[in-house]
Amino acid sequence: MRQVFASETLYHVALFAECTAICESSCISSTKVMQRMSPIIDLSNIDAILLDMDGTLLDLHYDNHFWLHHLPQRYGQLVNIPHDQAKHKLDKAYETLSGKLDWYCLDYWQQFLGIDIIKLKREVAHLIGIHPGVERFLQLMRDQEKKLYILTNAHQGSLDLKLEYTGIEKYFDGLISSHDYGAPKEEQAFWQQFFRRHPQLSKERCLFIDDNQHVLDSAHQFGVGHLLAISQPDSQRPQNTIQRHSSVASFAQLLENLG
Repeated sequence: MRQVFASETLYHVALFAECTAICESSCISSTKVMQRMSPIIDLSNIDAILLDMDGTLLDLHYDNHFWLHHLPQRYGQLVNIPHDQAKHKLDKAYETLSGKLDWYCLDYWQQFLGIDIIKLKREVAHLIGIHPGVERFLQLMRDQEKKLYILTNAHQGSLDLKLEYTGIEKYFDGLISSHDYGAPKEEQAFWQQFFRRHPQLSKERCLFIDDNQHVLDSAHQFGVGHLLAISQPDSQRPQNTIQRHSSVASFAQLLENLG
């Protein structure tokens, strides 16, 4: 059963058929007793929506393909080493840096590998795509006068590339890269700086949406009032198992559950 946090108003509602007589209950099929559980968002309790970019707004397929396939292949070609050797070096570095700011930093990878990372990212930029339902959701929130912010661990170079190919910046009141704060969203220092720099926002009345459970844990620890996970950040991979937070697979599903 999902752990329920007191600060959340995103919750699962189970609707049970009520039997008022023994004779009636015998006629009710057990498959109709409980309806499908769905996360409900009460927008009246939310002033601002904070959104992750990669995997939440945008399909993570691009990033997974680049880091796991394209970069190892091209790095091996550029420095003239076998593909397996290039992949082993990258996999070891990924594991060491996971959750740290350098993992997301293009300047770090460019120096570490000695190659032009942005140039390589552009080679597969045709894979950059917005998740279905995202723009409809963003426009609906703008129409309801909700404040919208992108909060991303992506380096500014990656952020600029994604905006160039998607144009989604037009929906937002602010675009925040964790590199501006010197701390990733996994750390409390990020949230301290964000809300310090945006005193007009009440953390209790913010909805934060992300596909990374560790990031959501950090936001919860800081006291962000409403949390939601995206369980299928990569359209080419199965849904992730979300254990600690309410979740939807997509923004199309989210739109069906707005209260």
